[in-house]
Amino acid sequence: MTDKLRKGASLHAVGAFCRPKPLPDSFCPCFVCNLSIPRDLKRSHTARTKATMICTLNRRNQIRPMSNDVINADVIQDDSEQNQKDSIHEARLWRDDGWTARVIKNDDDEGWAVEMIKDGEAEPALVGPWTMGRDKKNPKPLDTPAFHTLVKTASEVLRRHEQQLHATLHKSVVVNTASATITVNLDIVPDEDDPYAVLSALDESSDQIAEVRVAPNFKLTRASAEQWIENEFRRP
Repeated sequence: MTDKLRKGASLHAVGAFCRPKPLPDSFCPCFVCNLSIPRDLKRSHTARTKATMICTLNRRNQIRPMSNDVINADVIQDDSEQNQKDSIHEARLWRDDGWTARVIKNDDDEGWAVEMIKDGEAEPALVGPWTMGRDKKNPKPLDTPAFHTLVKTASEVLRRHEQQLHATLHKSVVVNTASATITVNLDIVPDEDDPYAVLSALDESSDQIAEVRVAPNFKLTRASAEQWIENEFRRP
C-alpha cells in the first residue's frame, strides 16, 4: 500500500509540474498531467507509457510543453510589433490602421488640406480642407481622434465609389416569358487594351442557361433582353 501511495504521489507531482495551457478541441489531456496527446491514441497503452516518459523527461530537464496558444500569441505579437514599426504619428503625417493622413498646402487658396491614402493605393481616396492652427498660419496638428474621423470619412467615400462603379459596370433585367422568368445580366469588363462585356441569362433557380461576349457599349434594356431570348440566346 505504501509503494502504491508513493507512486501515486510521484505521478501527481509530475502532473502538477507539467500542466500546460489548454489546447484546441482536437486534443485531450492524458491521464497523468494534461500532457496533450491525440484522442485516437488516448486509450493506447503505448501512448500512455510514452506520455509518462515524456512527462518525466520534461520534469528532469525543467521543460514545459508548448501549447498552440503560445505559438499563436507569438504570431500576434510579431504582427503587432510590425504595425507599431510602420505607424507614424506626426503633426502633418499620421499613418496607422492601413491609412495615411498627410497635411498639405491647399492649391486653391492659402490654407491647408488633408489627403487620405489607403495602403496599396497610388491616389488619395479623400482630399479636403484642413483647419488652421491657433497661430492662424500653420495647420492644426493631427491627432488620434481627428485621424479616426478621417478614416471613417474616407472609408465611406470608397464604399460609395465602389457602389457607383458596380452600378455602372453591372446591369440587370428580369424578363417574364410564357414558360419561365429569366434574369439577364450585363457585366462590363473595363480592360484598358480590350474592353468587353458579358451577357448572361439565369433561370428562376439562379442557374446560368446562356452566356455570350458582346461589345462593351451594348445597351441592355428590356426590349434587347427579350429579343436575345427570342433568338435563342444567339450573340446579338
